[in-house]
Amino acid sequence: MPEDALLIDALGLRCPEPLLKLRSALREQPDRRHFVVLADDPLAHVDLGAFCARFGHDLQRDNSGTRYVITRAGS
Repeated sequence: MPEDALLIDALGLRCPEPLLKLRSALREQPDRRHFVVLADDPLAHVDLGAFCARFGHDLQRDNSGTRYVITRAGS
């Protein structure tokens, strides 16, 4: 996890809540480059993946399938 990453705990939340929490954090933290979303909804990768692809953010998912590291576009 990058040192400057903001941790977003969305464990136990169902989609689209993990995505909404990420969108809110991106708006509220315009200077932050990295975000880590913890999400255990089986469809979180679909929502987060589509969002990141649309806006050019880099998305990495770890082997556990519950931790997503997002690097803001243009970082």
